[in-house]
Amino acid sequence: MFCWSVWKSYLQGHNKVQQGDAFAKLQTVCCSSARLQIALLSEDDRALYCSLMTDKASMSYVSSPLSEDKAHRSFDAALKCNQLQQIQRCYFRVVLKSHYQSIGIASVNQLNLAKKSAEIGRMLLPQWHSKGLGTELSSMLIRWLAAEWGITTITKQIQAANLAAVFSAQKLGFTKVVSQSCTASLTEQYQLKLAPSTLDVK
Repeated sequence: MFCWSVWKSYLQGHNKVQQGDAFAKLQTVCCSSARLQIALLSEDDRALYCSLMTDKASMSYVSSPLSEDKAHRSFDAALKCNQLQQIQRCYFRVVLKSHYQSIGIASVNQLNLAKKSAEIGRMLLPQWHSKGLGTELSSMLIRWLAAEWGITTITKQIQAANLAAVFSAQKLGFTKVVSQSCTASLTEQYQLKLAPSTLDVK
């Protein structure tokens, strides 16, 4: 006879193990590409984070620039997300390997290990735009999520007017998700479905 309470307890325990593994991996993340690497956001990155969030050019396709106070509060919230055992979102600094220079931030949002899905986001300082670094960063995050956490569905939220970001997403294999309820929205969702073979990429 099937016992739902026993099965529910098993699933909850299994999910805790998965979340524990993910938390441990997050604290020791080591992910790099040809030119970039990411590291978990720390207190030392406050100035970088706030400069991006308060800059009109950096925030032009995200939302209105934040005030200094709101930027600092947003940073504090990001740090707290990185310390939660039940990971749903996490934040990283993006480093240019050649000079070990911090040039932006990246995030993983709506992380769902059970559904093997996540959303990625990125912001680079304006002087590092149009160099292919954004596409390289997204590709690195995709490979890392697939290889380390078994993620098979990845989404991006992109404003329709941000043609460079749309082109970058399409280059990586993302396709636009059409939603009847959001046809008038300025922000569009793009989705990437990974083939099983992608999980073997390290």
